[in-house]
Amino acid sequence: MKLHPLKSVCYLLVLSVLQNFTFAQNTFNFDVKFIRAKFTDTTQNKDLIAVFLLSTADTAHFPPIINMPPKVSILFKDREEKIVLTPEILSVSLDGDKIILKNITVYEIIKGKIDLNVKHPFMIISYTLKDVSKQDFHKIAMSISFSEKHNQARRYEKRFEVEVEK
Repeated sequence: MKLHPLKSVCYLLVLSVLQNFTFAQNTFNFDVKFIRAKFTDTTQNKDLIAVFLLSTADTAHFPPIINMPPKVSILFKDREEKIVLTPEILSVSLDGDKIILKNITVYEIIKGKIDLNVKHPFMIISYTLKDVSKQDFHKIAMSISFSEKHNQARRYEKRFEVEVEK
């Protein structure tokens, strides 16, 4: 079988692009886990903290850029209500293995849920939401996203649907 030179160049170009795409996909390997969501306002259930663990073995791209704000919705039995997050409603804290010294509120929420003595890089991300809804709810959806610090065009987004504990 004889290939035309132009076809050969096209095949090589496509193969090169596919290899780079595959390599790029494999280098962006963050593991995001939901830890816990808890109402902090126990009388009216309007305020909550949602905590996530971000970890990786890839130290070259850690820590990533956290894209703000996250997308948040309240999940009712029959509908999903999107929440518009403003600085008055949302605050974010980023913690590491010194969380017990720097953020005791979040530490109390995650105590016993994660190992703070791991060897790989990790970050505890807590989103505090104030006065979220006038209606009772027990479940939220949060989409959190990150970008590589060296290539902000590369994004990672994950949606979580979680129960909020009292």
